[in-house]
Amino acid sequence: MVSTLMLGGFTSTCFAHQVDPSKNIKDVVLYKSFLKKEGDSSSDIWLQVRLSERKVYLMRGDKKVIQFPVAVGRDGWETPIGEFYIIELTEDPWWEHPFTGEVFSPDNPNNPIQNYWIAFTVIDDLWYGFHGTNDFDSVGQAISHGCLRMYDEDIALLFSKVSNGTRVQIIP
Repeated sequence: MVSTLMLGGFTSTCFAHQVDPSKNIKDVVLYKSFLKKEGDSSSDIWLQVRLSERKVYLMRGDKKVIQFPVAVGRDGWETPIGEFYIIELTEDPWWEHPFTGEVFSPDNPNNPIQNYWIAFTVIDDLWYGFHGTNDFDSVGQAISHGCLRMYDEDIALLFSKVSNGTRVQIIP
């Protein structure tokens, strides 16, 4: 089910996925994706990820505004390289472990993606994006399954500056 709402000048597209509870899977997962605030002219904002530096740069036009350290994909699980666009922003996300199927609610302190999720592509049913981490020592390392892990305060700031459709350039 997809619905679009207007909330305080923001357009919110909500995706609700109903799963059969008899299958012992979470009943409903609600994702909130916030589009650009109406009247906002921040279309010159974009992100550049430099994998070799393990950093993401918030860019305005051709100027670096701020940089953040990130953890990148490890060998065999590399972060994809190329031009992408943000496709989903979620505050307080649910997370399902891709291998065990274990589900972590937003209020679970063991939820490894923490408070923010910024998706930029889906490749072969695998989602890639920026997210927080509960493993602070991993930031700056090649350790993830392809996502870009960030410190919680950094992902919160980044989340507030981007919107669906923001360009993401990932270079080696």
